[in-house]
Amino acid sequence: MLYGTVYDGGTVTGRGHPAETNTAKNLLEAWTILNDGKFTRLSKTELSGAAQNLANFGNLLAAQIGNQISLLNVTNPSAPTFLVTGGPPGCVWFDLSKGDGAVDRGLWLPLGVYGVSVVPIPSAP
Repeated sequence: MLYGTVYDGGTVTGRGHPAETNTAKNLLEAWTILNDGKFTRLSKTELSGAAQNLANFGNLLAAQIGNQISLLNVTNPSAPTFLVTGGPPGCVWFDLSKGDGAVDRGLWLPLGVYGVSVVPIPSAP
């Protein structure tokens, strides 16, 4: 499956491209639509697994890979920057569409009766 999130200026950041073979990579791609109506790929970022779901929170893009979330900074949507991967401990599940986050504070995921899980952004060295 392919998922996408549209940003201003016609750039689509977040086309999840699962690996088709065991030698291919799982990718997150950024595309734009040119004036002639053709799609042009701007960038590709390797992911640890196939993205099942994508959600954007301002300049923070969250890619769900199983029970983990990879966070990317999409301040420049044509060149997403990987930030961190994390997720809730144990066998709890979450609905990414109910989360909230930002590039400067990470992602908060509601877990119903189990509380909230936070995927923090690591401090810059």
